[in-house]
Amino acid sequence: MKKSLFFLILSFLSSISLMAQGNFEAFRDSGFAFDFLHITTTILVIVIIVVFILTIIRLALDHKIKSRMIEKGVSDKIVEQLLKPASSDRKGMAMKWFLILAGIALGLSLVNWTAPLGLHSLAIMAACIALSFLGYFFYTRKSAE
Repeated sequence: MKKSLFFLILSFLSSISLMAQGNFEAFRDSGFAFDFLHITTTILVIVIIVVFILTIIRLALDHKIKSRMIEKGVSDKIVEQLLKPASSDRKGMAMKWFLILAGIALGLSLVNWTAPLGLHSLAIMAACIALSFLGYFFYTRKSAE
């Protein structure tokens, strides 16, 4: 959920930055910029609150499961092994984010070099992001071997 929301916000903000030309009239209107800022911050605050609530609920339910397992007589070691959080592969996560951000940067560069903005700009961005995910897929497949 966090990752998809991040990519949605990132793609929305990148599309806004693509329209930052002198002939785009909507951004000159201060009412539009004011509304855009308020809507964006409202959505961001709601997302932060929902993520916080979901984290608290998950922690409470994990504690409840641990308590019940201990009441049933399961050893503490087994309880910890079953409910321990998944280990995070920091090197893999860093590589994933590098490839994704590099794909976004490449896409934005290609869009900048092609003069008219339009549907082909979205196609360029989609292709570059898809290629970065493909690169990450090949990286994970190679590192798993």
